[in-house]
Amino acid sequence: MDNGNEDHSRLEALKKFDESKAGVKGLVDAGLTSIPSFFVHSSETLSDLKKPTQNHTQTQSIPTIDLSGFDSDRRSAIVEQVGRSAREYGFFQIINHGISSEILDRTIKVVKEFHEQPLEAKEKYYGRGGGTGFSYMSNVDLYQSKAASWRDTMTVRLDAVTLDTVPEICKEAVAVWDREIVKLGEIVLELVGEGLGLTFSCHASYNHLDDLI
Repeated sequence: MDNGNEDHSRLEALKKFDESKAGVKGLVDAGLTSIPSFFVHSSETLSDLKKPTQNHTQTQSIPTIDLSGFDSDRRSAIVEQVGRSAREYGFFQIINHGISSEILDRTIKVVKEFHEQPLEAKEKYYGRGGGTGFSYMSNVDLYQSKAASWRDTMTVRLDAVTLDTVPEICKEAVAVWDREIVKLGEIVLELVGEGLGLTFSCHASYNHLDDLI
């Protein structure tokens, strides 16, 4: 089979998978016994992934910043850490951010519950469009990636209007998560602004939640 026919066959398989709206969960529920070829990386790609990089012995860890006490006398130290990480790395991870483990666990629980539903309950939400609201799909980059990932994704972009688009099974937990992540986002943006020497207030329209996976 030449490359043209091979590419066409792959595209047709992707379309069939996408149009089923069943996602990876649907393949599992159907009793799949072998992984479809569009999920499998080529031997060349796998070989490249295994090659060590030149600096493989000089690994650096991602900066981790403890946000506890950000509104106390620790603030100046935290601001200094955030500013340095933003300038030198461009990103960092945070701990002790104030969102309780109960909220995190509940959010993860309802996301799983949504995906565990039968197809009839989920298919009306399936879509690749942008904008606000709720949707679920399998592989955001399904048609662009060299190989699909074994995952389904639900995406939530909330504002005051679009909360009603969220399925009842996860609406309440998602609303609580959104409220908490907005507050945390404002705190982090303020710290970044201070750390970079900027003067602004971020108490504005930072009010959406992206990509719950």
